[in-house]
Amino acid sequence: CSFKNVMFTDRCKFYFLHPGEAVQPSPWRYSGTSREAYSPTHPAALNVYGGVTPAGTTELFTVTGTTGYHPSTSYTTKAGSTARAPTTKEYYDVLMHGLFPAGLRLFHGKDWVLQQDNDPIHKKASEKAARDWNEALRKARRHGGRVQILEGWPANSPDLSIIENCWGITKSRVLACRCDTMAEFTKQIQEIFAHIDPTPLYRSIPNRIKQCIQKKGDRTHH
Repeated sequence: CSFKNVMFTDRCKFYFLHPGEAVQPSPWRYSGTSREAYSPTHPAALNVYGGVTPAGTTELFTVTGTTGYHPSTSYTTKAGSTARAPTTKEYYDVLMHGLFPAGLRLFHGKDWVLQQDNDPIHKKASEKAARDWNEALRKARRHGGRVQILEGWPANSPDLSIIENCWGITKSRVLACRCDTMAEFTKQIQEIFAHIDPTPLYRSIPNRIKQCIQKKGDRTHH
């Protein structure tokens, strides 16, 4: 069970908490002084979707929830107000214009499978997007590149999804970059995510599944 034709996807929000300083696990201070570290009350945030495949990671796609983000298409809630978090329509657009084209490239035009968590907006949007994408390929007379949605993914199972490790790697490495501006912070996150080697993560999948079964769904060391 290698999942070599599966793209693992998820959304992650990165907070620009420490501009201009590298954050260490154990901060130093002089004896008798209190720890003084700048921490913004309302930090800027980067909210993105991304994917990881055996051939590498996708670009990170910015969505609602990112500070100062103004999409070309206005996304609204069912009540008609401006959305403050990704909607079904926005996720559909991320799939059609971001993750699906990335999958076509990374899987070299072969059929592949998209893994996602079971957020309600994901299920509704992905079902329609997969139909529309595959129909577009059929009309274009392309014989590969079709996407299938991985069904039955268990709820609350971060130990099984290797993209969670990618988010952890990105967060830890960007803290050491001493970013001074949100633009620099965003650029560093994109570059760090782009250079993650997915090979050991895919190799770990059989053991992840084995441990999950042995522990009856309890937390594993992954």
